[in-house]
Amino acid sequence: MRFFDNLTMVRKLALCLGIILALSLTTNFVIYTKKNQVRETTNINEHTYKVIMASNKLVEAMINQETGLRGYLLTANRYFLAPYDQGALDFDRAMKEARQLTGDNPGQQLRLTDVGALAKRWRDEVARPNIALMAVPATQAEARVSA
Repeated sequence: MRFFDNLTMVRKLALCLGIILALSLTTNFVIYTKKNQVRETTNINEHTYKVIMASNKLVEAMINQETGLRGYLLTANRYFLAPYDQGALDFDRAMKEARQLTGDNPGQQLRLTDVGALAKRWRDEVARPNIALMAVPATQAEARVSA
């Protein structure tokens, strides 16, 4: 403390001002660094929400396809296939969006491939055969059942 006591008033003020300036610069640097971290975290969160929304669109599109198929199977009215057809289009769009959003993540890409394969399998093994059966005239359907 003797060092400080031996300084002139001007030098004491200059030293205190220098310390305050150094602390201000350090504080501003820390704030600037943390601001970039917050921005990065926000961008990651926004990206995550976009991926979740694309996944929800996939589920919604499959539900619409199933709803349309059930309506058609219950009524034999092709009008009820509209949600099925629109759901297939929406599924393809949502799958494309999800693939673009997760292009940097091989694990998620693999899961999307599995989801796409399951959806295709459902369409090929469940939906299309049932739609085709409903389209067969009643006499042909009865002949198939009795055979």
